[in-house]
Amino acid sequence: MCSARVSRLKGERAAEAFHRVLARVLGSASVALLALYVAVPRFEVLCVAVAVGLLAVCWWVMNIALRIRRMIIELGNGSSR
Repeated sequence: MCSARVSRLKGERAAEAFHRVLARVLGSASVALLALYVAVPRFEVLCVAVAVGLLAVCWWVMNIALRIRRMIIELGNGSSR
């Protein structure tokens, strides 16, 4: 039972790390696309840059939600002891 909880926590931390890295990659891609828009001012490039930026924000919010969820679970487990 304890090993299952440990492996679940490792999986949740891995998911958090994945979301954090993906948010950084998407943010960097958005900045690169905005730089491309400055070089080549086309509306399509701007739309893709904004879409990627919004996706990065969504991933960032999801990562925060995962952290809050884990903290609530840990607080709940600590109070039941």
